[in-house]
Amino acid sequence: MPRIAIAMFAHEGNSFCPVATDLAAFHAKVWLQGDAVGEAFRGTASEMGAALDFLDRHPGWQGRFLRCAATTPAGPLTRDCFETILAEIVAGLAGEGPWDAVYLALHGAMVAEHMPSADLEVMRRVRAAIGPEVPLGASFDFHANLDPRTVALLDMAAGYKTYPHVDQHETASRVLEGLAGIVAGTIRPVGALAKLDAILPSIAMRTAQGPMAELEAMAAAMEGEGLLDATVFGGFSYGDTPSAGACAMVHADGDRVRAQACADALRDAMAARRERFFVTLPAPAQAVSQVLSRGRLPAAITDPGDNPLSGGTADRPARGAGGLCLFLGPGPGGARRRGRGRGPPGNHAGRGAQRGLRRTGTLPGHCRGGAGGALSRQRPDGHGGHGRFRHVGPAGPGRHQRARHRNFELCQPDRYRPFRSLRHRRALAHAALRQGQEPLPCGLRTADGRDRRLRRTRSGGAAHRGFSLPPCPGASLSASGSRPMSGPQTIDDLAGPLAAFWRDFLERSGRAAGTPVADVFHFSDCEADAIELADLVLAGTKIGTASLVWLYEARGGALPAAGDLSIVTDWHGAPLCVIETTTVAIVPFDEVTPAFAASEGEGDRSLEHWRRVHWDYFVRECARLGRSPSRIMPVVCENFRVIHRADAAA
Repeated sequence: MPRIAIAMFAHEGNSFCPVATDLAAFHAKVWLQGDAVGEAFRGTASEMGAALDFLDRHPGWQGRFLRCAATTPAGPLTRDCFETILAEIVAGLAGEGPWDAVYLALHGAMVAEHMPSADLEVMRRVRAAIGPEVPLGASFDFHANLDPRTVALLDMAAGYKTYPHVDQHETASRVLEGLAGIVAGTIRPVGALAKLDAILPSIAMRTAQGPMAELEAMAAAMEGEGLLDATVFGGFSYGDTPSAGACAMVHADGDRVRAQACADALRDAMAARRERFFVTLPAPAQAVSQVLSRGRLPAAITDPGDNPLSGGTADRPARGAGGLCLFLGPGPGGARRRGRGRGPPGNHAGRGAQRGLRRTGTLPGHCRGGAGGALSRQRPDGHGGHGRFRHVGPAGPGRHQRARHRNFELCQPDRYRPFRSLRHRRALAHAALRQGQEPLPCGLRTADGRDRRLRRTRSGGAAHRGFSLPPCPGASLSASGSRPMSGPQTIDDLAGPLAAFWRDFLERSGRAAGTPVADVFHFSDCEADAIELADLVLAGTKIGTASLVWLYEARGGALPAAGDLSIVTDWHGAPLCVIETTTVAIVPFDEVTPAFAASEGEGDRSLEHWRRVHWDYFVRECARLGRSPSRIMPVVCENFRVIHRADAAA
C-alpha cells in the first residue's frame, strides 16, 4: 500500500509589515495534524480538503497528515516560529517513513526574519529528509514569489489559476494525481520556470478580465497531450526578497525542452502586457467625489496597500488631499471598530446608521479549518455586527462560524468626515497612559458631532482585546482586568440607568450612599464575546479575570484589591450585575495555577487552554505597552463573586 505524507506550511509574508508572525499566530488560525485535519477540512474547497478527497478516491493509498500550519498574511516569521514548524515537519518525515510520496501545501511568498526565500528552504530540508528518489510535489498560491531552483527540488507542482483564489482544491488535486501517476509509473514530469524581470502590482491581476485573464487562457490552451500543468504566477510585490516577481512554471511529461519553451512563451506574453498591470488609482478626494457623484451608498473607500489579506495592518490608510479611509453611509451614526493587535482579521463591514435600513455587507469568517470567499448577509435593522453564519464559499466548510468585523465610521454623504488611523489614535493613547493621564486627545468626532473617547476594554480571556469606543455615556470602559482610567466613582459620578442601578444596590445591601464603584465595564471589545462572557459570569461559571501588572504601571493606577466593587454591563452599557473582588494574586505567567485557569470559565477550563489564549493576548498587550513578553511576566490573577444582579428586583 503506497504511503503519502501530507503537510501544510503556508504564509504570505509582507516585508513591510511591522508586525512579526510568531507561533501564536499559527496556533490561532490553522494548527492541526493527524485526524484533526479531517475533522476541520473535510468537505472544504481547500488544499487539505483535496488531500482528503484524494485518499477517498484512492483507497489503496495510506495518508498521514503531519503538521498543518497556516495563518493570516503579516510580517516575516520569527526565527523561532519558522524553525519550530519546519523542524516538526521534517521530524515527522524522518520518524514515520518510509514514504512513497510527499505533498506540501505551500504559499510561495513566505518570508522569515533570517530566511528571505523561506519556501525554498522548506523544500530543501524536506528533500534532504526524504532523499532524491521519493516523489515530492507542492501546490502554490497565485501570488507566489518562486525561486528558479524550485523546479529542481520538486517532481510535480502547480499553482492557483484564479484571483480571487477559488481553485485551491483543483490545484492540490492536480499535484496529488501527478504524484500518484509518478508512483504508478504512468508519467515522468519535468519542470521549467521562466522569471519575468519585473515586480508587478496585484491591483490589476484579476483573472476574470484584463491581462491576467488573457495569460490564463493562453496557459490553459497549452495543457494537454503531455503538458501536465502551466501556471502563471503574478508574484507578491510586498515580499521584498531575491525571488520576488512574476513567473511562469510548466510541467511536461518527460519533455523538458517543451516545458521550457512553454514557460518562456508565457513569460514573454507577460512582458508584452507589462504596462497594462500598472494602473493609476484615484487620490482619496477624487475617490470620494466619484462615489458621491454616482449616488450609490453605502460605499467603502479603502487603501489597497493596507489590505489585511496581503499582510497590511488595516490601520494606516493612504494619506493625501486631507482624506484617509472612509465608509460612506446613508445617515448619521458611528460604528464600533475592533482590532486584532497582530495581523488584521480580514475584510471590512460597516453598520447602518438608521434603524429599518436593509443593507448588505461582507462577513470575514474566522475558521479554524480554512477560509474562502466572503459571504454577503442582510440585516433588517441595519446592524452588521458580530454574529454567526454558514460559510459556503470556495473554501468554506459549510459549518456555522463566528463573524468578526473591523468597522469604519459612518457619515452622511453630504458631509463626509475622514479620520486618522487607529494606529495613530493608539499611539496617542499610549503616550497618555505612560504619563499617567486620561487619553482624552484620542477622541473621535462622529458624524453626529459627538466626541467618543478612546478607552480600553477588560480582558475576558479567549477573545482578542484592544482599543474600542465606549458604547454610551456613563459607562467607562476599563483596562483589561483592571480599574477605570479616572479612578473610583460614587453615585454622583454616574448617570441614567447606571446611577439608578447603583442606588438600588446600595439600598438593598445597606451600604452607605458614598460607597465607591471601582469600575464600570463590559467584557471584551465585540458584542458576541461581551454577551458570552457576561452570561458566564451571571451563570456563576466565570469568577476570574487576568491582566498584566505592567498595564497598571504604565498608567500609574492602583492594582485591584479584595473588596473592590464593580459594575458589569452589557455591550450597550446597561448594568447586569455588581461583582466584588475576593482575591488578588500576582504571579509569573508560567505559575498561574490550574485552579485559577478553571475559574476563568472559558473553553475547556484547562490550564493549557488558558495559557494558549492568554499568551496570544498578552503578546499583543506587551506590544502596545512597549514590553517584551516572557514566561515570567507578572500577571494579576483576580477572582470575584456576583453580589447583586439587575434582575434582583424582579
